[in-house]
Amino acid sequence: MLIGAGRVGMNLLRHLKRRNFVIQTIVEPDLERHASLRSILPDARVLSTLPTGIPHDTDICILCVPDETIRPTAEQLAQGHMEAPSALVFHVSGLRDASELQPLIDRGAAAGGLHPMQSFTEAPLPVEVLEDIGCGIVGDDTFQLRAQAFAESVGWRPLRLRADQKALYHAACVFAGNFPVVLAALADQLLCAALEEGETTQGEHLRPMIETVLHRLRTVPVEQALSGPAARGDLLAIGKHLAALRDHGGEAVSAYADLTRAAARIAKLPADVQRDIDALVHSWVRSEH
Repeated sequence: MLIGAGRVGMNLLRHLKRRNFVIQTIVEPDLERHASLRSILPDARVLSTLPTGIPHDTDICILCVPDETIRPTAEQLAQGHMEAPSALVFHVSGLRDASELQPLIDRGAAAGGLHPMQSFTEAPLPVEVLEDIGCGIVGDDTFQLRAQAFAESVGWRPLRLRADQKALYHAACVFAGNFPVVLAALADQLLCAALEEGETTQGEHLRPMIETVLHRLRTVPVEQALSGPAARGDLLAIGKHLAALRDHGGEAVSAYADLTRAAARIAKLPADVQRDIDALVHSWVRSEH
C-alpha cells in the first residue's frame, strides 16, 4: 500500500514495479493523477480518500506524504480495527523520526522512517537512478531489521540512524542533493560576468567539469578527488579570487571563503598552511562587513 503519489511516491511506484513488487492499493487525493497511476499499475486499487485502517492483505505500507501530515495520516490509519498489525509501515521523510508513526506503533505495527537518499523533482527520474542508492533508517530494533531487509530487496544500501541526529542526517542530504545546484548557479553567474561582450554560455562550459568531479567521487576518497588552490595551499590564487569576487559583489565572497577553509581541511594540508589560509580568508571576510 502506498499513500501519496507525488514526486517521491510516483518514482517509488515505478521502482517497486521494476523490482516486481505487487502494489495492491494506492491512496492519492488528487484525482488528476489517477489516470497516470492506472497506466502504471492497471490492477491496483486507486483510492482518493484514506481508509481508517491498513487493509488486511497489506505487508508493507509506505507514507509518501508531506512531513506535516505524517502524524495525522498515522492517526487516521490507527483509528479503526488494525487489520494488518504485522505490516511494515514507514514514512519517507528525511527529517522526521519514528515517533511520527506512534499511533501505529501502539497498535502493533513495525513502523519508522526509511528515507531514500536521492534527489526528487517533479519530473520522473530515469528508472536506473533509484538502483543502488543509500537510505536512512530510523526506528526500534524490530523495525530496523525489517526495513533493512526491505531496502536490500529493492536494491538499496541501508544506513541505521540515531534518532536524535535525524536533522544532521537530513542536512547531509541537503549538502549533497541541493547545494551542488546552488554552487553551479553561482559558478554560471561568475563565468558570465567574466565573458567578453557578446559571448554567452548556458552552463555547458562548466558541466563537463562537474561531471568529471562526480565521476572521480565514485572511484576515490573525497580528499583525493579534491583539486584547486585550496587543495594545494595556493595563497596567491586564493587572494586573487577573493579580490575579484569582492569587486564582482554579491554573496560569492562569503561562500568562497567558507568552502575554501573547508577544502583546506579536507585536503589535510599542513597545520601552518591551514592557518595561513584561515587568516587570509578571515581578513577578506572581515573587510566585507
